[in-house]
Amino acid sequence: MTQVNNRLNLQKQPDEDYRFPVWFYGLNMLALMIGLGFLIAFGISALYIQRDLPYDYAQLMIGAERFCYDTTFSYDQRWLYPAPFYTTFCLPQHVAPQILFWFWMVAPILAAIFLGGQRSAVLAFPPLLVHLVLGQSTWVVLPLYILASVYHDKRIPWWYGILLGLAVLKPHIALIVWLWLVWHWRKSWGALLIGAISSLVILMPAFFIQPYWVTQWLENGRGFKTISLANIALLPVQLLQLGEGQTPSVSPIIGRVIVLGFCAVVAICLYYLISKRRGKLELYDWVLIFCFANPLMHDYDLIILLPFLGNRPQRLLLAVTSSVIVWIYAGMTGNYNMSLLITGILLLARFMRLDEQFDKTAPMIRW
Repeated sequence: MTQVNNRLNLQKQPDEDYRFPVWFYGLNMLALMIGLGFLIAFGISALYIQRDLPYDYAQLMIGAERFCYDTTFSYDQRWLYPAPFYTTFCLPQHVAPQILFWFWMVAPILAAIFLGGQRSAVLAFPPLLVHLVLGQSTWVVLPLYILASVYHDKRIPWWYGILLGLAVLKPHIALIVWLWLVWHWRKSWGALLIGAISSLVILMPAFFIQPYWVTQWLENGRGFKTISLANIALLPVQLLQLGEGQTPSVSPIIGRVIVLGFCAVVAICLYYLISKRRGKLELYDWVLIFCFANPLMHDYDLIILLPFLGNRPQRLLLAVTSSVIVWIYAGMTGNYNMSLLITGILLLARFMRLDEQFDKTAPMIRW
C-alpha cells in the first residue's frame, strides 16, 4: 500500500525539478570548452596555416568583393545570393577580413550555446556543425527567429524593427518569421517604419552598383543540391533526377513546377493534420512545416530551430537523439540530407502532442 501511495505522489508532482549532480556541470563545461577549442583551432588552421577558408564563406566573400569592386560581375551558379547580401559584407571584408572571419565563425556557436541554456548537447546538432564547418550564413537571420520565439502580444520598442531588415539578406529562410512579426506588429507603426527604413538601408546600395540586379538574380535560378537538401523536396528531386550533376528526366521548368507543387501539397497536409490535432498552430509549428516543405532549405539552415529547442530541454533531447541516425548516415554516405529526419520527428512529436506529455509526466530538467 505504501508503494502504491508513493507512486501516486510521484505522478502528482510532475513539475518537480531534476537537477544534475555537481560533477555533471563540470563535465558539461568541459565539453563546451572542447567544442570552442576545436572551432578556434579550425579557424586558426584555415586562416593562418593552410590559408584555405571554409568553402561557403570563401565563396560568399569572393562574391561580395566582385559584386562591389568588379564591373564585370554577373550572376551564375557560383553567385546565388541577392545583391544586398554582397553589398552588406563587401566593405567589412575589404577593410577588416580577419575580424569579419572570426566574428562570422564565433557568433553562431555562441548563439547556439546561449539558446541551448549552456547545454553542451546543442553541439551535437548536425545543422550547427555543418554550418560552422562550411562557414555558412544562415546565422545572420537567426536574430529574427530569436525575437519571434520570445515575442508576446504586447507593445514592443520601436527599435525592434531594425531586425526586420535582416530578412533582406536571406529572404527564402526568413520569410515565415518576417510575416509572423509583421502581422503581430501591425499596430506598432514605429517598429514597422523602422523595419522599412532598415530594409531600404540594406537594399539601396545594391541598386546603386547594379540597378538591374534583381532580374539577373532571378534569371540565374538555383539548382537542387541533393547532398545537403534537408526538406521533403528531396523525394521528387531524386525521383526526377533534378539534382546538380544529374540528367533530368523532365524539362527543368516542369521539374521545378512539380517540386513546388509537391512541397505545397505536403505543407497544406501538415497544416491540416497538426491544426486538426492541436487546434491553433504556434509559431514553432509553422517553422517546422516551413523547414520540412521549403524546397530551398538545406541542412545548415535548420539552425533556425534552435530558438525553439534550447528553451525546452525535452525538445532538444529529442532533436539530438534523432541526430544520431543523421550522423551515422552522413558518415556512411557523405551526405547530410537526412537532416530531414530531425524536422520529421519533431513534427511527429507535435502531432502526437508529446510536448504536453513531457510536461505532465516528466520532471523539468534544469541546470
